Amino acid sequence: MKKQTYIILAIMLPVCVLTLSWGRMEYLLQIKEKYVVPIVGYDPRDLLSGHYIQYRIEWNYDQEKLEEFKKEFMDNSSKLNSYMVPAYLCMIKKESELFFYPMLLKKSQGCLEVIKGEFTNFKSFPSSGFGFNVTRMRYYVPEKYGRLLEEALTKNNAQVSFVVSDNNEILVSDLRLNGRPWKDVIAEKK
Repeated sequence: MKKQTYIILAIMLPVCVLTLSWGRMEYLLQIKEKYVVPIVGYDPRDLLSGHYIQYRIEWNYDQEKLEEFKKEFMDNSSKLNSYMVPAYLCMIKKESELFFYPMLLKKSQGCLEVIKGEFTNFKSFPSSGFGFNVTRMRYYVPEKYGRLLEEALTKNNAQVSFVVSDNNEILVSDLRLNGRPWKDVIAEKK
């Protein structure tokens, strides 16, 4: 009898943890402010192979703050000898438009939100520029919409709507085409 109880607990524990994790994510998506940013670099073949669209966020950098960061980077470049460096983006709003600037340390003063990620191509920065990657840069698409969405992505500007979690990670809530939910755009095409 005791062995059966342990088996039931071993099965139920992962289910409970996954349910709580999913519930927390859904809760955050409902209560936190949503932001919309453009995406580029999506590969339509991903839709057909794994039902996910992978993309790259097109960060709208605040040029003045980016120049300050370049100076900070040059002062610390001897310490940063990697192609991928853990880092943060500060999100600010100017005249209702979102701007971002990079930070090596998490400083939230003056930021609407702080996003955790990593810089890529950092070793050759600032001469070649850099990228900022966050986890979960993919969006699930049901298989039945794959071909329709592939076509719509080629004809529309794509964006993602997201919230920033308490641990500074992006949680994507929706894929948008020309500012509208992708399902609405697809429904018009049918």
